[in-house]
Amino acid sequence: MPRACTICSNPQRHAIDRALTSGDSYRRVAPRFAISPDATKRHAARHLPKRLTKAQAVREIAGADQLLDELRKLYARAHAILDTAEDGVMTVVRGKREDAVVAIPDLHAATRAIREARGCLELVAKVTGLLKDGAPSVTVNLVASPEWAALRTLILYALRPYPEALAALEAALAPREAVAA
Repeated sequence: MPRACTICSNPQRHAIDRALTSGDSYRRVAPRFAISPDATKRHAARHLPKRLTKAQAVREIAGADQLLDELRKLYARAHAILDTAEDGVMTVVRGKREDAVVAIPDLHAATRAIREARGCLELVAKVTGLLKDGAPSVTVNLVASPEWAALRTLILYALRPYPEALAALEAALAPREAVAA
């Protein structure tokens, strides 16, 4: 049965691990903590990589959470700017008889805020894994929609007096409708 690691059970283990991960040599760490250089070397080889890997994973998760929080705050700020731009800037409008105070929306600022909010949402979606391979893709099946069926019927009915145009349109639509079906 293998012997238990003397450093793992040592009350100064965290300090020893810190010294080893800071780049100190086994020979310098061992006398400082009254342990053998061989035990220090074995501990570093067998146990430190697992602990360092776990610590790195924890740091990465914490960093990702912090990034996600920052992105959400940025989105909230962009959305607040959008609301302010849409509400408008109070402006005095001079009239012939009296002046009026009106709110004029800043459409340029609103457009920029929309763009920034969209960028924040896209980045949050990428970070969380909801969005893969860049831009989102949306497939719309117009042929199956009731709106398309009504429009198709209306167009075909309107083309009844023009049999050549009606035949050309039906021929053009047939392959697309067959694929959609």
